[in-house]
Amino acid sequence: MIAQLITRLQAADVGYETIQHAWTLDALDAINETMPLALFVPGPADAEPSASLPIRQRVTETVVVVTICQWAELDSLRSGLYGALLGYQHGSAYTELEYRQGEVNRIGGSIVQWMDMFFCHRWIQPT
Repeated sequence: MIAQLITRLQAADVGYETIQHAWTLDALDAINETMPLALFVPGPADAEPSASLPIRQRVTETVVVVTICQWAELDSLRSGLYGALLGYQHGSAYTELEYRQGEVNRIGGSIVQWMDMFFCHRWIQPT
């Protein structure tokens, strides 16, 4: 699903210079990519116990998007991010992507590393 979300954000052209899978979440001074930068990270997946047989479980999938930019760019980039990703549905077993939360991860001078978390539900079952 992350590859499709990256493609959607690239097509939306909301102001990010670099959009890719995350390769590090190290200190800001280790970032060598062109900013503003959007890094996609798979988040935790939680499952609810199955109440029926055969087993069919609802899994909550989380995707984290880390934005690294100047403080002055953050609000505009986040608005574009929401517009590009909210409502995306990966397939018939998935619900639409929704927003969960956001928070500052790191600050270095005028540069901020912000994490936005999105989620959807998907159904899994044995084949």
